[in-house]
Amino acid sequence: MSNDRQLINAAAAPAAVGAYSHAVRHGGLLFCSGQLPLDPASGQIVDATPAEQARRCLANLALVCEAGGTTLQQALRCTIYMTDLGAFAEVNLLQHTATHTATHTETHTATHIKEVLSTAHCNTQRNTH
Repeated sequence: MSNDRQLINAAAAPAAVGAYSHAVRHGGLLFCSGQLPLDPASGQIVDATPAEQARRCLANLALVCEAGGTTLQQALRCTIYMTDLGAFAEVNLLQHTATHTATHTETHTATHIKEVLSTAHCNTQRNTH
């Protein structure tokens, strides 16, 4: 098995908050770091509803996937961490819409945590087309 790993930094996505890359490609897989609901232009957190924050997280994650040569629709697994499960139904629908295609369904979850903004992370298959 090859130990070949390629770091992916998505210029269009908000800059990484810590000392890490947006994603790492290994073989046919792209492993993405979590994305906060940051506006790429301002770098500020989107002050909005949980669903709107989740939409921003997914949009940022889509930018990372694009930089890694794939799409969010190729995701194998996608998790959204939420502080307000009252928005679960709307966030779950957004997540399904962002990652589902007619021929592909990933596993996805929304998990309740305390005191953290809505964020998304995903392990996605590299687009081989």
